[in-house]
Amino acid sequence: MSKELDDPLRSQVEGSDPSPIKPTRMGARSEVVPSASHDSGERERRVKAVHEALIEGEESGPYKPLDIELIITAARNRAGLETR
Repeated sequence: MSKELDDPLRSQVEGSDPSPIKPTRMGARSEVVPSASHDSGERERRVKAVHEALIEGEESGPYKPLDIELIITAARNRAGLETR
């Protein structure tokens, strides 16, 4: 070890595990790049889906409040149930 290291740092370095690379859930380096690429592709698909949903919502017209009673009545009628 270098003499420039102060005592607390030297004790940490000298007492550390000589192999700093710990095993991960990846079995080999060859799995890391495809996994990262898959994660990136999945993220891009999700971002695209959100983007398309936003555009669809904007193009659907102005906001109108929902009439929940009308929605419930229509659903009951479709299901063949009595309306209140």
